[in-house]
Amino acid sequence: MKTSVRLILILHLLFVFSCDTNESSNESESELINRVNDVMEQIAVQGNISEEEKQAIISLANLIQDENDASSYVNVKEAISYADVEVKPVYVGCENEISKDCFKNRLASLIEAEFDKTLFNKTKIEKETTVEYFLLIDKTGKVTNRKIRESNVVVLAELARVLKLIPIMKPAYQNGKAVEVMYNGTFTYGG
Repeated sequence: MKTSVRLILILHLLFVFSCDTNESSNESESELINRVNDVMEQIAVQGNISEEEKQAIISLANLIQDENDASSYVNVKEAISYADVEVKPVYVGCENEISKDCFKNRLASLIEAEFDKTLFNKTKIEKETTVEYFLLIDKTGKVTNRKIRESNVVVLAELARVLKLIPIMKPAYQNGKAVEVMYNGTFTYGG
């Protein structure tokens, strides 16, 4: 029962923080609010939720908390594509590597090592799915923004958690100046 009350409170907070005070609210925002209200009502009627439902709601709450982190704001419009930047950012451990794939390989290794694969059993994910993610690396070499395209909220939250583990690296340079870089990659799971 305590868990249900906590989850109702989390959903209420989600509802409060998802309300846009800006008058230019669009239809999709009100649709989201309606869905959150439906979930809150369902939990109240149902009285308890499964472990899978609980994990999904907690994951959603974690995603929203990350989205509202003001310290992660960087102007994406100023970022240069990873493929187009003159001097690419240098991932930790790639300082003496000649291969241009070191960044990609180290990042893939981090995700593979840190991603909680037990989630596949908990969420009953059977179909192999590829997720596209985007990273914004700032002028100091820190990953400041992460965006993930996927429909499963549990996988979204876990991949977001893992991407937060990316260490600070040497920044990218363009015309001799440190610049912000947008990197996109993919992660395949399930199956």
